[in-house]
Amino acid sequence: MTPAWITARFPDATITPVTAGWSHDQKYRVVTGTDDWLLRVTPLDTLPRKQDEFAQLQRISAVSEAFPRAIACESAPNGVACFVLYSWQHGEDAHAVLPQLTEGERHRLGVEAGRRLRQLHTLPQDRNHDIHAKLHAKVTARRREMHEAGLTFPGYETMVSFLDSNLHLLRTAPTRYLHGDFHLGNMLVTADGELRIIDFNRSGFGDPIEDMCRLFTFTRETSPAFACGQIAGYFDSSEPPPNFFAHVLCYVLVDCAFGLLWARQFGQKEIDTHFRIVRQIMGDFDGLKTTRPKWFRP
Repeated sequence: MTPAWITARFPDATITPVTAGWSHDQKYRVVTGTDDWLLRVTPLDTLPRKQDEFAQLQRISAVSEAFPRAIACESAPNGVACFVLYSWQHGEDAHAVLPQLTEGERHRLGVEAGRRLRQLHTLPQDRNHDIHAKLHAKVTARRREMHEAGLTFPGYETMVSFLDSNLHLLRTAPTRYLHGDFHLGNMLVTADGELRIIDFNRSGFGDPIEDMCRLFTFTRETSPAFACGQIAGYFDSSEPPPNFFAHVLCYVLVDCAFGLLWARQFGQKEIDTHFRIVRQIMGDFDGLKTTRPKWFRP
């Protein structure tokens, strides 16, 4: 049942609930005679973060059609929610499209994804977070939780040792606005073969390299060609900077080393998924004896 305040706000529109995705947000497609929108409703206490998202999407959509236009961001009349209204992004789920494409076409779309992500990250920002201190504190806290819970697994100590040796790479990381969940599940491919980026629900400020994290877990699993293209497009070069892989591995390994703390709350299926990703990462990087993944082809 669509809340009454939504139907009152859009009296002449066809309003359809949108159930795709993992978030708990209420989402609706709002279609009028001239407009096609996505309405995303969240609790009122998320309004400051949504205002950040609204402002950043207004900036990036002004320079690229790949991103949704942010049209309105307001508190809802019911006093307990807020909403953002976006342009509806047309296209087919990239996961469904990629298997139908050649390796070359997948690589081309990956390059496009990397270029779009770079566009987002090159927006000048006035924030300056201590990114190293934040992740170092997170690692310290998670190690303590793992110890207190008596949790370990093959490769855990190797991952922790890698983090100890490489977290210093984050000391010079700039603060940029991040998508927060940049992978194929949040991309569409239009009928013309163009890429569209959706779902900024986890966006925020941080280290831009963190936005490449999902490439090594989810994207690479679906298409190494797309993943290689994304790296090439982001750096405008087939070969990334020397410390790139070690830098991004810090974020990948925080998820791999400590993700069991999260997974065990949701049952065996999530635990199995966690260990599948751990095995994939350890295999790709030869047990962390190298920082260059086996699937990477410049």
